[in-house]
Amino acid sequence: MEQLQETYEAGGFVFRTKKEAELAQREIEGTKYLRQKLDMENPNAVFSIYQNLIEQDLFETPVGYCFLKELRDYLLMIPAISNEEVLAIPIRYPQTEEEEKKQKKEQKKEEQRKERQREKEKAKNKKEQKKEGKNYKGRCQFFMVTSLILLISVVSMMLLAATSDNVNILNYENKLIDKYSSWEQELEEREQAVKEQEQALEEK
Repeated sequence: MEQLQETYEAGGFVFRTKKEAELAQREIEGTKYLRQKLDMENPNAVFSIYQNLIEQDLFETPVGYCFLKELRDYLLMIPAISNEEVLAIPIRYPQTEEEEKKQKKEQKKEEQRKERQREKEKAKNKKEQKKEGKNYKGRCQFFMVTSLILLISVVSMMLLAATSDNVNILNYENKLIDKYSSWEQELEEREQAVKEQEQALEEK
């Protein structure tokens, strides 16, 4: 036996889904409020309200359409208002359950696409940050190597200067020793010459 589909009633209309029936019930309450506020003795005010309702597309169930049809019929009977100025009522067809599922599926896909896009952006930003970190590390290493080379150069120059001084001192000492030795040898030669002269005089 085929199972009957559950239906919902509101405002004298039968709806396929609870959602549609609840929407119709809200429109019933809205039309009641408008009936209380509308001054049907003032066609211009009614015309203004009607036009606003059409432009804002507030109603989407037969309940709201019936209310709009009443207002339109009333306005069409007013000689001061041109029939061409009275807008026709646009009909919004209710979605079937299959269409709702399809719409939800598309919305879910769109959300997933946006989420993937956000993940890609995060990964890209993370990669750029990592790249910047590597560049910073490379710059630090370059700076450290350069500093080390400069330090070695300075130390080498200092050692070279110190060593150069020592060489100069040693050369100076060697020159002094050589000079002293030559003086000593010259003195010895003079002493020998004096002795030879003395011996020669004694022999005479």
